[in-house]
Amino acid sequence: MLKSLQNIATIQPGEKLSTMGGNITRDSRPNPVTRWLNGDKRSTSLLAIHTVLDEAFVSLDPVIGNLITQVPGGLENLKETYKSDASFCNSVDAIINRVKNYVR
Repeated sequence: MLKSLQNIATIQPGEKLSTMGGNITRDSRPNPVTRWLNGDKRSTSLLAIHTVLDEAFVSLDPVIGNLITQVPGGLENLKETYKSDASFCNSVDAIINRVKNYVR
């Protein structure tokens, strides 16, 4: 969970997320066919983000707590990657709001 949370928090504009192997990793592969063959879809990424955050929200580890505060920045960058997909961006906004409400 820690590495997945770090990858969400540090994603850069133009990067995508991969959920291959059960972990969330940053993915800059330009070939959409390769991503599709590996099962990397936006809906899968959203589900994986929710799962990681659910686990993180119950953790008492201060390192994880600190990473949670950095997640909105990474998610804003992910929105930039998919700025033409309004539905995806709305879903990411909902996750950002969930994190911000948790951090308060």
